[in-house]
Amino acid sequence: MTDLEIKRQKADLLLEYQEAQQHLAHLQEKARRLGESLSRITQWLRKSSESSWNFNPAEPIYVMGDYVKILEDPRYEAAMDFSEIKKVVQEIKEATDNLQSLGKRKNELGLK
Repeated sequence: MTDLEIKRQKADLLLEYQEAQQHLAHLQEKARRLGESLSRITQWLRKSSESSWNFNPAEPIYVMGDYVKILEDPRYEAAMDFSEIKKVVQEIKEATDNLQSLGKRKNELGLK
């Protein structure tokens, strides 16, 4: 291999590694948002079971530092889609495996 080919190989690997890091970060953010929505739904359900509270499901409730209307916001219905949650978790596993593989290749080439 020529020096130019070696430099190109290193540059390609570094770019691929950076893109894999970004992809994983986006998936983790998606999972965080889904989890946050599920937490709000859980708190909403808990409030509905409190006998000391006059529960009206359509009224906004204060959850996690914000007033939310669970029934009117489509994010909460989407968060209940288990197949989507499963898909995101599987994608995170695949992205993590890919990043680890790229990291190993990077180390083998002496890149940081």
